[in-house]
Amino acid sequence: FFDDATARSCVLADVTGHGMSAAVPAMVFDGIIHTEITSAHSQESLFDRLNSLLYSRVNRRTFICCSMVSIDCEARSIRLINAGLPYPLHYKAKTDTVEEIALDAFPLALRESSQYTWYSVAVEPGDRLVLCSDGLIEIEDSTDTMFGFKGFADVIQNACSNNLSPQEIIDHTYEVVAAYDSAPEQMDDQTMIVIEIV
Repeated sequence: FFDDATARSCVLADVTGHGMSAAVPAMVFDGIIHTEITSAHSQESLFDRLNSLLYSRVNRRTFICCSMVSIDCEARSIRLINAGLPYPLHYKAKTDTVEEIALDAFPLALRESSQYTWYSVAVEPGDRLVLCSDGLIEIEDSTDTMFGFKGFADVIQNACSNNLSPQEIIDHTYEVVAAYDSAPEQMDDQTMIVIEIV
């Protein structure tokens, strides 16, 4: 999370590769985003700048999938941007429904020039926003059936309908995913963030 006087930003990122091949670019990304997010540049161009800087600093086989939520605490407004991660989910308490927020863009550092657009989200108390890495989507059971976007969305729907807290939603999701996964060990990063609107 990054804070200033009126806004809070939350970032989820997933770097290609494993071990040191992912650790080094992850450290590069961490340093760049901390610098850029606190700079005097506009938020609108943040991901364009990140993409350009990362493209010039990481090797061509490395890219970073990334989602970011920006919350204006005074205006109580929320904006999202996504670069290659699964679509964020929006649980709407009023209708007890989960909707995907379709934000398509290339991962950071994949192409030298890519365009990234912020999306404003209208939220109400009780709503939740969920970000996740693809490791929670792509697990398979013993019949090689993928858990998939619907399986993940159904888990979020159920957890939110039962008014679980953000941490409880995360814990419940990991339990369901672990029970579904037939692999002898975790094959990919499994990361999620849940934001509750109060």
